[in-house]
Amino acid sequence: MGKIGFRVSVDDNGVPKDIKKQIESGVRKATKRLAKRIKEEAEAEIRRKDATDAYGIWEGDLVGGFQIARKGDSLRVYNDDEAAGPMEHGVKPGAFGARGPPIENLLPWVRDHFYPDTSFDPWGIGGGENFDTTNLWSPDDSGATSGSRQRFTLPESDRTQSSADALSAQSGGSGGFTRRGYDDADPGDLIYYQHADYYEFTEVKELHEGEIVDTSNRIIKKDAFHGFLDPDDNDDVDLSGVLKGDSVTFLWEGEKVEGITRTDDARMAYFDVDHPDWGRIKVSRELIVDWEPDNDLPDDFPADWRAYDRSRPWNLQDTFYGQEVYVYDVNNDKFLRALVKDFGSHQIHIEWKDDFGGTRVDTENRRNFRLVGAEKWEDLTRDEKIQSIRDYWDDRVESRSQLSSTRFDWVTDYYFGEMFPRSKNLTLVKNTLQRLDTVKPVQNPQTPMGWRMGSIVPKDDGVWDLSLLTESDVKKAHQSLKNPKPYEDTLSHEFGHATIHANDYEMGPKAYDVASEWDVIEQFRFDSSGLQQANRQSVPHAAQMLFGDTSSGSRGGAIGFPTWKEYVYNEIHGGAGNDPGWETSSAGTLERLVEATNRAWWKQTVWAQEEDRKTKKVPQYHLRFTERAYAVKYAHETISTITQLLMAHDPTHSDYKLEARLKSLHAHYPWLLEEWLEHWEPVGEAANILRDLGYDV
Repeated sequence: MGKIGFRVSVDDNGVPKDIKKQIESGVRKATKRLAKRIKEEAEAEIRRKDATDAYGIWEGDLVGGFQIARKGDSLRVYNDDEAAGPMEHGVKPGAFGARGPPIENLLPWVRDHFYPDTSFDPWGIGGGENFDTTNLWSPDDSGATSGSRQRFTLPESDRTQSSADALSAQSGGSGGFTRRGYDDADPGDLIYYQHADYYEFTEVKELHEGEIVDTSNRIIKKDAFHGFLDPDDNDDVDLSGVLKGDSVTFLWEGEKVEGITRTDDARMAYFDVDHPDWGRIKVSRELIVDWEPDNDLPDDFPADWRAYDRSRPWNLQDTFYGQEVYVYDVNNDKFLRALVKDFGSHQIHIEWKDDFGGTRVDTENRRNFRLVGAEKWEDLTRDEKIQSIRDYWDDRVESRSQLSSTRFDWVTDYYFGEMFPRSKNLTLVKNTLQRLDTVKPVQNPQTPMGWRMGSIVPKDDGVWDLSLLTESDVKKAHQSLKNPKPYEDTLSHEFGHATIHANDYEMGPKAYDVASEWDVIEQFRFDSSGLQQANRQSVPHAAQMLFGDTSSGSRGGAIGFPTWKEYVYNEIHGGAGNDPGWETSSAGTLERLVEATNRAWWKQTVWAQEEDRKTKKVPQYHLRFTERAYAVKYAHETISTITQLLMAHDPTHSDYKLEARLKSLHAHYPWLLEEWLEHWEPVGEAANILRDLGYDV
């Protein structure tokens, strides 16, 4: 029918931001109101011009066919009824195809406009002056109107109210329309009325003895009634994102007015709204017909910062220690500069830059302080990134440490002196450490199965604790071991665990019921689909042993497993076809490293179970394992053992068999090596071997 669009150019230097915002907001609202007015006028024009047949066949379809579509600041008014095009433009020959036009629907119009031929009636519906309207539309269903000829108005189900002062669909003797009031209310109408100091929205159930009764059986008195609510006003209004401080438009005594909401929870039945003249009032959510988020930025907002919508969530991984941010104070309607000083599961802890104290800002951006802008991590140099990570470690991690200061310093020296400088992905290191809660001693380190050399304690939302042996316990452990490895290797091993967990990947809960890698090798038996074939085993399916994405709050499926599970199984059993490739889309990403880890666990596990079936004895340090048999306990140990191997503090240690093992890994798991090398640089001896094998180190 028509398209409405406005382009407004406002000089930022000459017009204050609040006025510019009101202009832009006004244009959007004016566009919506104008589109609705055009829709109403088009409907009225159809009725005025008798643009339908005398029997009402098309009136309901045409009038009810008008739609309004929004795209940005433009609105389009159109009619999607099948009759609209032919009525306005005619019909091209052959437009209806081999079946031809719907002649039976056209006959009433022909009968109404041309001299009747009573002999022509192939459809048997009655001809000419004796034309029988009961076969088409019963007057009892539509309501007859007065006039020289019989006309029918819209059925109730097809009526379109045009505003809160809705025009009645019951035509008078002249064919005109009358405004609706209290006495015109019909069952199903949406109305609003005054109740105490606020307005309430309700639906009409019936009129009983001249009074409106709503669907909750409340009687709405005439003096409390304030008008009809047009369903179109509220059709597209999603209030789930409304936050305190946003602008809302609502119906008030028949008019649309604006105010600022002071309600935190958009699920509330009533909103507290501040109006510039009336103060704070309560408004029923059904009366809110539009809203605008308040997303102005401070005048001195740096051009190279990242801006955030104050009414939308933001990503915790965008933040870093010492980062300067801008926060909006909802209660006092002002912007404050602050520095990021710590991290929670879904929040940052900040300190005011120009004042004492601080607060917390949730990632949901729904509380009294909301993040609106921040420095970008990617704009920092490598040295600045390492310094930020080190400052966080010294200021926050150490303050929560339960190790002795000497022991903590030893851990610090290894991570910042040897491991972290080899990182090619400092973002991964930052994100992992930001979810580290406590560094503490291993509890009950000596068990019947041997020494617990260290562990991470995974918690919800990627949070983790790092448990390490005290210096005295390390000495005791090494005295009891035949060929102990340097304890620094435990630090790299545990950080391999933490990197995956802290970045929102985790195994199924049944995996943690596995007591030993030898249970997986000697007791479990998975088929090509991953289904457990052995009886009375704790893990029913191999997918439980693999990583899934937990970023949505619950663990997704085992990444990649449906794609290559059968291929890998058949590869071990001698019947593989074409390699199906990968589920994840991009190499070099953490997600691809996780999938490669899953695939390596599955491949070495299927091999180990088959080898055990054949020989009944699988050597602990067989070269098919990424570091040792412990790698098949579950996928977490696959990523940790290869990290330990490639970061080995003493790569000449005899158990590693470094050169032979790396050549075996190159033969069986080259893709795991490639993906690991995207994130880390291995120790010197391993790097030289891998370069000789053709890897980019």
